[in-house]
Amino acid sequence: TKGKTHLSDMIHKTGVPHTADILYDICEAQIKKCEEWEIKTTCLVTDNATNMMKMRKIVSYNIERPLHTFGCQPHAMNLLV
Repeated sequence: TKGKTHLSDMIHKTGVPHTADILYDICEAQIKKCEEWEIKTTCLVTDNATNMMKMRKIVSYNIERPLHTFGCQPHAMNLLV
């Protein structure tokens, strides 16, 4: 699995608030699931919505090992056009 991209899960979120805290809980659970599969998560990419930017900050403060977090650059470039 080294150097490969994996989809850990697809989560149906209808009716679930998209707050940064709830999104962080989902993210943390997925990172733990990957660790159980012996897959090391090194990067997290989200869209650039305000709740996602806040969630990335929460991830940066709470995940114990280095994890790079990024907003999606194509989303940002689309806003410039």
